[in-house]
Amino acid sequence: MTGLYRAAGLGNGYSSHSGRRTFASRLLAQGHSLETVQLLLGHAELDQVAPYLEVPKKEYREAIAELGAGWV
Repeated sequence: MTGLYRAAGLGNGYSSHSGRRTFASRLLAQGHSLETVQLLLGHAELDQVAPYLEVPKKEYREAIAELGAGWV
């Protein structure tokens, strides 16, 4: 599969795993549920989706800030 990425001109650092991670993260960012991501990735168990999820640091900081504001 890596050969396909090279043939597309993407170079090093691209793999099936990185493609699936991007796919899953973008689905979540667009508001789709974890269950939908699970089904589209073809996983039987929800906990199998975790390795493919990547939360941008900005979103992480915003979520923490919102939690902090709610507790004050």
